[in-house]
Amino acid sequence: MIKSWNSIRSNYRLVGPRSLGVRPVRLHRVMGSVGRSRSVDNNFQAKNNDGAQKWHYQSVYDAMKSGCMLPPVVMYEFLNEYFVFDGHNRVAAAISLGRKFVDAEIIQFLPTTESDARRLSVERANFELKTGIRTIEANRPGVYPRLLQCIEQRCMEFDELITCSSRFRYYADEWHRVVFIRNVGPLIRAGLVNDEYTAADVFLELLERQEMESERAGFDVDIVTTQQLMVEGHKDAQMNAGQRIAQQVFQRADKMAFSIGRNELGLLCDDYIDVQNIDPNMIAKIEAVLNDARLCAAGPM
Repeated sequence: MIKSWNSIRSNYRLVGPRSLGVRPVRLHRVMGSVGRSRSVDNNFQAKNNDGAQKWHYQSVYDAMKSGCMLPPVVMYEFLNEYFVFDGHNRVAAAISLGRKFVDAEIIQFLPTTESDARRLSVERANFELKTGIRTIEANRPGVYPRLLQCIEQRCMEFDELITCSSRFRYYADEWHRVVFIRNVGPLIRAGLVNDEYTAADVFLELLERQEMESERAGFDVDIVTTQQLMVEGHKDAQMNAGQRIAQQVFQRADKMAFSIGRNELGLLCDDYIDVQNIDPNMIAKIEAVLNDARLCAAGPM
């Protein structure tokens, strides 16, 4: 059963509500419902799927599938978890269609007790309200204030003293498009970003790595070179992991080569074939061992 908002109200003293506007929400962070936790299933579809309800859901599903723009869902946000207040059918349809995000109007509630999760929620809300940027995710506190510093430095590059919020949002949008997305894009395509290590984390690592490489080299290392170093390091780490897996398989095959039968060797080969990111030279070595073991298991012709 999905979480009930009533359980949050019962277990915490809450501060709120605070309207944060519309932001894209990852569907795997939608944990519960406000008022309907017992009447919908884990995919937010109504358990009592009568004619009217079925028709309503199907119409929403068809509209979303065809690309129609639907109003944002309304959700309560509590410590980076989301509870559907209005729009259960839209959430259910998005899940059925395999979507990862749904647009939602966010109403934030916070506990009175301090925690890293509370700090992160507050920092994200403040960042979004000040910049108007609602698509940057972070999983740890401290990231959003550092991103704000980057935007303020961007303003200083234009010798701009920001005296109004709309002007700051203008430069925030410019920074987001020209600096953030442009520099993070190659790292996303290289596979450095995932649900746990977000684009914001990678961006800050890129800046730290650029500063470190510049200090080491004794001159300013440009951002593109730093990107290449990070991508190469990521590939090397993947290869090293593949080589370790391959070495383990090789040792297993070598140890068992003269003591296992034909069927078990076949299973061993199947296990090995499913392993990815293995160095080709190591693959050839394992294949040779397995082939030798097959010949030994088969015996003389």
